[in-house]
Amino acid sequence: MEFPAYGRRHDQRGELFRESLDYLTTALGENFPEIRSPFGTLHGADLLPKPTHQRVPVFITGTSRQSVEWIAENGDGWLFYTLPLEQQQLNIKRWRRLTADKGEPGWKPFNQATYLDLSEDPHEAASPIHQGFRVGREALVELMNGWQDAGVDQLMINFKQSTRPIAEVLDELAEYVVPLFPAGADPINH
Repeated sequence: MEFPAYGRRHDQRGELFRESLDYLTTALGENFPEIRSPFGTLHGADLLPKPTHQRVPVFITGTSRQSVEWIAENGDGWLFYTLPLEQQQLNIKRWRRLTADKGEPGWKPFNQATYLDLSEDPHEAASPIHQGFRVGREALVELMNGWQDAGVDQLMINFKQSTRPIAEVLDELAEYVVPLFPAGADPINH
């Protein structure tokens, strides 16, 4: 693993994540910051380019060995993996309790990362693959409606496990799936 290569213990990864996020936030948010850490020293230098808008949003992936309360307080959103819908609904409800409702101050998005292997058969039912589904486009639309109804704000699709050419999959999604989920649409009135 990479931890021994850097002289770190694997069981310290939660603490290392918090420290690294703090250093990155400082380096991005301050001009010529003074940072002294076990990772090194930043003195008389600056990290460029700086964000053109207030700051770079941070979406915590999974739990990064942190509590959901810590993620809600320190992240700008939560990116979680694909789980069975009932489990994901529980994650989303907890997230909403901790970050307020959509449109209210403090609201932070819940994002889901999903591996997709889009079948050539548009009618193929969903079957699980690692952190996602092999599925036809019609069942994909059903899954996406379920995720949207559950409160997923953004869906990030990973094609790493795709058995079809990606350009072909993107063309099919653009023609048959994406138009059903217009950007900025109110899911309640959709």
